[in-house]
Amino acid sequence: MGLYSRRYMSDGAQPKGKLGSWLTGPSQATAILILLNVAAFLANLLGEQVNAWATQYLAVAPAMWWQAWRYVTFQFVHANLMHLVLNMLGLYFLGRPVEWEWGHRKFIIFYLACGAAAGVIHTIFSQAMGQPGVNLVGASGGVYGIVVACAILLPRMRIYVLIFPMSMRTAALVFLGISVLGLLGSLRGGLSQIGNAAHLGGALAAWVWLWVLPRLRPAGRPGIGEGRWERKMQAERRSQAGLDRILDKVRQKGLDSLSWWEKRTLRRATQRQRELDRRNQRQF
Repeated sequence: MGLYSRRYMSDGAQPKGKLGSWLTGPSQATAILILLNVAAFLANLLGEQVNAWATQYLAVAPAMWWQAWRYVTFQFVHANLMHLVLNMLGLYFLGRPVEWEWGHRKFIIFYLACGAAAGVIHTIFSQAMGQPGVNLVGASGGVYGIVVACAILLPRMRIYVLIFPMSMRTAALVFLGISVLGLLGSLRGGLSQIGNAAHLGGALAAWVWLWVLPRLRPAGRPGIGEGRWERKMQAERRSQAGLDRILDKVRQKGLDSLSWWEKRTLRRATQRQRELDRRNQRQF
């Protein structure tokens, strides 16, 4: 039971969040990724030389496949405003629940890994198609990885695709189906659809991460980022259990029954909870 869920600890009002809570709350990694993408896009608008430099040195270039940094940097470069907006909408609405589920560190590693896998798949596909000059930019690979993560972790979550409500699992099948059709079109020479290989690469990486690797991992061994997060959760549960005992004592015997140490613990927990509520108040 949370501190403010106790009737005798609540005044009927919850602390209000601040405008900046998006950057410090449970979705801060998502916020930072979006801001980095927007900042990179605005930098590209400074002139043709900046845009050409970004495309030349940051995009995934199948002809220069050995330049490993490109598989990360290309995820923050976008071709145009619509490309940016669509990817950032997907990151904002679907990235936040995955980050809340996993925490900041694991979410960022997962997102960038899916994006990098998308770049690798694009490189392989472009070389196989005899088109090593088709560069790749954009966050779509990472976003498709998040789509698959939501479909596996939160399959009953409902979203709107255009104007149609559907479960997350159904939405993922729709998005993946569109990419598969686009990829089949590219096999017939439709180079405008060659980026669908990257979409499916990001989705494949997410499926391997969430479905294949857990089945290959030895029993009891935590995955990337899981051990630290679990230890943190265990510490918080222990702290909450001790606080619950103090609050039960207050309810049964009153504040005067508390020892100096218990009063100090309660006072610090109250201050910490109020600060967390201010930081984590989500803005929609």
